[in-house]
Amino acid sequence: MIEVMGLAVLPGRLDAELSQIAALLTGETAYDPAAIGGGHDDGASHPLAKHADWIAELVAAHGTAMAPQAAKAALQAAVGDKFHAVLRDAGVFKQDAAGRAAFGRFLAAAGFEPVGAE
Repeated sequence: MIEVMGLAVLPGRLDAELSQIAALLTGETAYDPAAIGGGHDDGASHPLAKHADWIAELVAAHGTAMAPQAAKAALQAAVGDKFHAVLRDAGVFKQDAAGRAAFGRFLAAAGFEPVGAE
C-alpha cells in the first residue's frame, strides 16, 4: 500500500524487473515473447513471466527501439497508470452516483458545504 499512497517506493525486485523491461523497450535485450511467456505457461520460469502481458502491451504501444530516457519515461508513466488503477479500485467512495452521494454525506457530516452551495 505504500506505493499506492503516492510514495512510489518500489521493492528492489520490481526496480530490477523494470530495468529489464526498459532493456526490451530499447532493444538492448531482444524481445522474445515466447521466451518470456506471453501469458502462457511456457515461459513461467522467466524472471519477467508475471509481466508478460504487460510487456506485450508496452511493446505494442512503444516498440523496441526507444531511447533509454524515453523508455524510462514510458515505464514511469505505465507504473503510474497501474498505481492510479489500484487507488481507483481501492477507494472508499466509488466513482459512481452512489459513491458521490456517500462522499457528499461524509463531507456534510464533517462540516463542509458541497461545492456550489450558498
